[in-house]
Amino acid sequence: MVMATLMEFHARYSDGKFAGPPAHLGALGRILRALLAFRRPLRQRLAPAVLAFFAAGLASVILGFGPAIADAYKLGPEDKLRLRVYEWRAPIDQVYEWTALNGEFVVSPSGAISLPLIGEVVAGGLTTTELGQVISQRMADQIKLRSPPKVAVEVSEYRPFFIVGAVAKPGAYPYQPDLTVLRAITIAGGLPRPGDTGLMRLGREVITGRGTVQQLSLKVNELLARKSRLEAELKQADQITFPEDLEKLRDRPELAKILEQEEQLFNARHTALKTQIGTLNRLKEYLVSEVKALDEQVQLKKSELTIVKKELGNVTSLVKKGLSVSGRQFSLERLSAQLSSEQLQLETTLLKAKQEISRTDVAIDEAKNSRAIESASLLRTAEADLEDALVRYKTQEKLLYDSEVVFPRLLTSRRQNSEKDEPKYSILRKIDGALQEIDAKEVTEVLPGDTIKVELPLPDDLSLITRNVPQATQ
Repeated sequence: MVMATLMEFHARYSDGKFAGPPAHLGALGRILRALLAFRRPLRQRLAPAVLAFFAAGLASVILGFGPAIADAYKLGPEDKLRLRVYEWRAPIDQVYEWTALNGEFVVSPSGAISLPLIGEVVAGGLTTTELGQVISQRMADQIKLRSPPKVAVEVSEYRPFFIVGAVAKPGAYPYQPDLTVLRAITIAGGLPRPGDTGLMRLGREVITGRGTVQQLSLKVNELLARKSRLEAELKQADQITFPEDLEKLRDRPELAKILEQEEQLFNARHTALKTQIGTLNRLKEYLVSEVKALDEQVQLKKSELTIVKKELGNVTSLVKKGLSVSGRQFSLERLSAQLSSEQLQLETTLLKAKQEISRTDVAIDEAKNSRAIESASLLRTAEADLEDALVRYKTQEKLLYDSEVVFPRLLTSRRQNSEKDEPKYSILRKIDGALQEIDAKEVTEVLPGDTIKVELPLPDDLSLITRNVPQATQ
């Protein structure tokens, strides 16, 4: 009975969809009743397999009754996905759980997820159902399965949207299906209400904002010092030249510590490279002197061989005339052969020494190039981090100015004015790779990655406050 009901449920789920709540819930009830009818030992063996088989399906059952957006939602970077992969193995009457693939995965900035066994799978632009089908087919193709396994994909946490401006808690929040501007404002704590509590909150924001600005300022100066060190390394300079603005702040203990650390790191790396190149240069000098000595020995052997060959020619002529014994001739021939062999050995050694000199030159160039490549790579990273830190610093400084000056006056004015000002909404959205600002209303749909701006109009006497906001300084 259990297996019959299993097959009934499996048939309903084979295409990834269910026939409807009464049908599949009734099937689940019959399976559970059938399990309870077995004796305890057999029930204990069957229950885990049956429950595991329906674990993937159960998530889709629940999701099936959710909003229609669950099927239409397109996945993108920063989405967190929960996977459940199971396979029914009929020959052994067992449900197999792919534990290596069951877990949470995050969509990368490139729009892909990296899965064990099958590698990277593109998820960006797909729905959860489509992604499940892609993973199922990829497993069947790459692992050579008889039939694709069942894959349930659920968004455990949507990528964030952002909300800034006149809301209680601006920041980043996980996206929710069917999100509108009004719901987003509600998630962010709603619009600020004038009153003493609002002023107290602004006071806390000012304290927090000052600390954040100070931290970001220190981070910017730290990255500026690192950039100066890497530029000095890239130029193979003997010391770092920090920007004049940093040198003026050296009397501050926290900044002086940063500059000293960068100088120590620069000196250590500079000394290490200099020592390595110095060692190679000394080896090269030794090899050059060895080449010179070997060359002199080769020339000496050549001279000795020339003399011996000349004497051998004279003795050979006398032997032919009967004026000398042949033993003298044989002795000179052996000496000539020995000198030729020694000359050849010296020339071979000389050639090896010259090759070692070439290798030493290559090692010196490699040491310099390796350091240059490493410094250039680190410099690019430091410049990108510095640019990001500067943007965050200037943004936070502007927010701090608003908290210290604009919003307290605004709250006071709004508290004295009973007339309600209508807020203004806009959405910053990336369209075709370009960031665009779109006018919005409370019912406007919000997409993942959007930034919602909420503005409250300033009273006439405060309209000039934000015209001269001081610029952030490094």
